[in-house]
Amino acid sequence: MKAHLEKLTSKIQDCRAVQWRISFEPTSFFYSWLSEGDENDLQLAGTEIANFLDLAFPPAIHYDWGIKMEPGVAGRIKHSCYIIQIPFAYARKRFAMGGIIAHEMTHAFLFEREIILEDPQE
Repeated sequence: MKAHLEKLTSKIQDCRAVQWRISFEPTSFFYSWLSEGDENDLQLAGTEIANFLDLAFPPAIHYDWGIKMEPGVAGRIKHSCYIIQIPFAYARKRFAMGGIIAHEMTHAFLFEREIILEDPQE
């Protein structure tokens, strides 16, 4: 565990959020983007988080009508094409959508900095 934390610390030092010890605080305006179910608004919300995380390339975000997820999984990111897929069932559930997008963007943040563990459950 100590080795994982040291690796993580060394690879995220360049991120402003880490340097300034701040966290992303979504506003009511941010959540308004997620209340209508519009994919363009998903991208706006995702770009806001991506900018906060200093991502070079914000992933595209799309609703997926036919996506099958395991229990407890609400979205997925495909690193090969940098797309976040979210089941359409979450459309207009703004707080859930905010959490899903932030979670998947964190995967993009880690992937971009080559922080990849062999065990995906870690």
